Amino acid sequence: MPDEDSFTEKSRHWWLSRVVVPLVVMAVGFAGLLWVNRDNQADPAPASGSSEDATCADDADHLDTGWGPDRPTVGPTQLSGQPSFNVERNNPNYGDERNFFRLKEASFTSAGEWTDVLDVVPGGEYLMQVYIHNGASAIDSPENVARDTMVRFDLPTCDGLALALQAVVSSPSAYPQLVFDTAVLRADEAIEVHLVPGSVQLFNNSFPGGSELPDRIATSGGLVGSATADGNVGGGFGNSLYVSARVRTSTR
Repeated sequence: MPDEDSFTEKSRHWWLSRVVVPLVVMAVGFAGLLWVNRDNQADPAPASGSSEDATCADDADHLDTGWGPDRPTVGPTQLSGQPSFNVERNNPNYGDERNFFRLKEASFTSAGEWTDVLDVVPGGEYLMQVYIHNGASAIDSPENVARDTMVRFDLPTCDGLALALQAVVSSPSAYPQLVFDTAVLRADEAIEVHLVPGSVQLFNNSFPGGSELPDRIATSGGLVGSATADGNVGGGFGNSLYVSARVRTSTR
C-alpha cells in the first residue's frame, strides 16, 4: 500500500498543478486587479477620443478636454509595479495625477491658482505646467526607470473662442507608453496662442530653481529627466518633476 502522505505526480496531477491551477489563480488575480483599480465616481473623466480631436471651437463644450488613455491606477500606499506615468489617483500633495496639465496667469507667481479652464484676453501671458511622477518603486533599479522620456506641448494652430492645449508624456519603457491631458483657454473674442520663446523650464530636485529646455518641447517634444534632461525618470516621489512654459494669446 502506498504511503498516504506521499504524492506521485501522475499525468492527471501534472495537468491540475501545472495548467488548471495557474489558470484559475491568474483569472482570480486579474479580476482582483480590475476591482482595485476601477475608477470611482469622483475621478475626472477620460477624453472621449484620441489626442488629435478638435482644438479650436466657439464653445469649450465642443472640445475634448479629458485625459487619456484610460489606465490602471494605484492608491497612496501602492506602487504600479512597472514604470507608469501619473497613475496615482489620490496623491496627497497633488490630487489625481491623471489631471497633470494645468494653466494659470503668468503674473500669479505664488503657489496655487492652477485650473483646467482659464479665461484669458488677447495679449495676455499664461503659464502651462506638466507634472510627471513615475509610479514604480523608488528603489534604484533599471526596471523601475522610465527611459527616453519625452514631453510635448501641442498648441493649436487655429483660432477660436476656446482653444484646447494638450500635454503629452511618453516613454517606450512605460505602461502605457504615452499619456496625455488637456486644458482650455477661453476668451470673449477669437484668439490664437503661441509659445513665448525661451520660456520652457524643467524643475526637479537637481534643479529646484529651473533649467531651460529647448523650444521644440512645443513642437516635436524633448527629453526630460529626474536629474537632468537625459530621458531617465526614476520611480517614487523624489524623482518626480515639473515642466512649465509660457504662452501668449493674440488675435489673428
